[in-house]
Amino acid sequence: MAGAVLVSAAVLLAAELGHDRTAMAQEKITTVSEESQRVLQLMGFIVDAEAGQRSYLLTKNESYLDLYMIGVSGAKLTLDTLLQQYQRRADAEGIRRIGRIATLAGEKFAELEMTIWHVKRNQMEQAMEIVNADIGLDKMIRLRKDIIALLDHNEAGVKRLREESIQIFKFSRLSVMIITAINIVLLVIVFRGLGEGWRQKEREAEQLKSQQKWLDAQVRERTAQLEQLSIHLQDMLEAEKTRLARELHDELGTILTAAKMDVVWVRQRLGNDAGEMDEKLQRTLKNIDQGILVERQLIEDLRPSTLSSFGLILAARELAETCATRNQWVLELDLPDTEPDIGPDIATALYRVLQEALANASQYAQAKRVWVQLTCTQDELKMEIGDDGVGFRLHDIRPKALGVAGMRQRLQARGGSLEISTGPGEGCRVRVILPFRRKQERVPAPEIDTSIPIVSAS
Repeated sequence: MAGAVLVSAAVLLAAELGHDRTAMAQEKITTVSEESQRVLQLMGFIVDAEAGQRSYLLTKNESYLDLYMIGVSGAKLTLDTLLQQYQRRADAEGIRRIGRIATLAGEKFAELEMTIWHVKRNQMEQAMEIVNADIGLDKMIRLRKDIIALLDHNEAGVKRLREESIQIFKFSRLSVMIITAINIVLLVIVFRGLGEGWRQKEREAEQLKSQQKWLDAQVRERTAQLEQLSIHLQDMLEAEKTRLARELHDELGTILTAAKMDVVWVRQRLGNDAGEMDEKLQRTLKNIDQGILVERQLIEDLRPSTLSSFGLILAARELAETCATRNQWVLELDLPDTEPDIGPDIATALYRVLQEALANASQYAQAKRVWVQLTCTQDELKMEIGDDGVGFRLHDIRPKALGVAGMRQRLQARGGSLEISTGPGEGCRVRVILPFRRKQERVPAPEIDTSIPIVSAS
């Protein structure tokens, strides 16, 4: 491209130089033509001077002397002008010839002047002798020859300048044609390069699109796999909680119950006279009862027996009423009358979201009224938990806050969504939408081809 620009500049420069040289040649041609016109004028002035002298000799009418004087002065002025022009052009031949013409013209005018001088003194014989001596005729013939030679010299100069102008024009035209051809070649090379670059970019764009599609497919597969893994981990966690709850009930519950029975048996054997020992045993019974309550509470927290035995609706009602009683809330429940036909994983996920939302309201909301609404359609479940508490700004939620993140992860892993609407003094609303899934077997995640295709960048 830089070469094309330089060649274009060279075309412009060559055209300008050719134009300038042609203009100079034309100017010189005009100057030489003007010189030729002045040479002819010079000849006319000399002829006019001689004619005025002859007429005066024949008629002695002095009015003819005016024609003579005009011819002499015009010839001298023309000679001076021609000499200056030849000197400006440094035309040595022209200067030499105009010098000879000036000398002959001076001698001719001197002869004419001498003749007129004798006539004015009535010396006609002397005047006629000068005229009949043919000196003037010889000078006139020499003047004509020199003037014609000068005209020929000027004509040769004009011819030479015209040929030079034609050569300049031809050279300028040839230069423009050559430079234009070079410019065309460079532009063809440039556009071929640009075309190849565009085609290369298109190939690279196609390769990038192909690679992007492959990466998008990998991301989708990885996302699906992570969702399956998340569901699997949550199910394992719930299963582990169930196992721990069962072990607590079977092992710790049995131990505490056996310990209580032994303490009661000891008290019965000691009777009423045990004194301090009976007081200690009674305190031990209270501690065992407290341990049994803690054990039952732990079991309920790990795996609510109501959820396992009676389903989501009754478990949600029990959880909401328990939290409302503990926090002295005015509770509004809007739950379906019949249990939706959903799998245990969906029921557990909704229950855990409800549990986390009520726990947050209990800890931060300072609410007086709480409502829980659950609706079930043919294709999705919707649940809303709201309160009239102090609210908060969403951007104040800490990035590492596990409660909201846990709820969102539980729902997203099953294709659901979580929306929180709140503001300072506006309470809080947690809206859950979960695609309706009937009880069914899960399909294991497909295996993923982790090999990356090698894409050539050429």
